[in-house]
Amino acid sequence: MTFAYQRVSTNGKMIETACGPIQYTEFGEGAPMLIVHGAGGGYDQGEYFAKLI
Repeated sequence: MTFAYQRVSTNGKMIETACGPIQYTEFGEGAPMLIVHGAGGGYDQGEYFAKLI
């Protein structure tokens, strides 16, 4: 569990919106892409799916 917490607590950035905080990450090269994952996870789920594209 410690490894999982360290993995998701190091790369994510937080932004406050009118609807609450959003956690995100930036990586890679090329045109920007927005990946939105389902509820119940963290930014790392979106990052995982983006790497598959």
